[in-house]
Amino acid sequence: GTSLKEFAMECMSEHVGNGEYNATNPYHRDNFINTPDKTLFPFLTKELNPPKLVASHLLKGEPLLDLIRYSSPRKTLIIYVYRDETERMLSSIRYIVDKRICNVDKDAAAMPTKWHLRLSKLKRRVNRRQCIIEEEPFLSEFVQRNFTEVGFSIARHLTCDFWQEVQETAPPSLLFVHYSELNHMQEALAKQYCPHVTSKQQNTRPEKKEESDLLTARENFIKTSYNDTTTGRPALVPIGDWVKAKRGAIEFSLKLVSGGSCKRETRLMEEAMMSCPDKLVKVNVATKW
Repeated sequence: GTSLKEFAMECMSEHVGNGEYNATNPYHRDNFINTPDKTLFPFLTKELNPPKLVASHLLKGEPLLDLIRYSSPRKTLIIYVYRDETERMLSSIRYIVDKRICNVDKDAAAMPTKWHLRLSKLKRRVNRRQCIIEEEPFLSEFVQRNFTEVGFSIARHLTCDFWQEVQETAPPSLLFVHYSELNHMQEALAKQYCPHVTSKQQNTRPEKKEESDLLTARENFIKTSYNDTTTGRPALVPIGDWVKAKRGAIEFSLKLVSGGSCKRETRLMEEAMMSCPDKLVKVNVATKW
């Protein structure tokens, strides 16, 4: 998602500019679609011709409903970038450990108070070589409570209300695209809207290495609730290995994905999308898929 937002900004550089971030420019407002009361009016009025291509993360379901209800049906292409919920959730768990919890000091001033309160419960130990956090408070304070990225679930978007709206509104140009096909999708969009943008996009955002990472290659560990059979002390498991070990049980054990109704529609869509060589499917209200 982040790479697509960066692509859209570069593609529409005539609107957003090539300089530094400008908080007064509505086209610089990150994930603007989630705060329509504050952002959509300036988006409409800043220039005679607003950008033709925009991208945003979805933090809740209502903006997607609004797109379907109010967009010009024959003139608007809506693309939902889809990822398997388990893969998305596990990736987000690793992300908040690597980039938020173990790297939080970099942006500590910008973090809300509730973040620091939860962080204090982790008994986090950080030095130039390691970051160690305790398993049980991490699960209870961050994962089970769907904190930050963990909670940005597909189930929040593709709800019963969403599928009902699809039936009632019959959007003619609503596409689901698997996230692994982002490069191909961006190339197609570039041909239409910005041929000057080269095909340098990647599926995942290239992370900028921090100086400390370059010098020390710090490793991040989960301090488990059980003892290592060799040392007799709580085992330290690298976050990547921990995520792999828990992938089959964590969603059920913590009841992470809320709402069981209407998942059938989402799963049918996913099956149709994954059966397509391009991993893309267009909503067809009459025949479903």
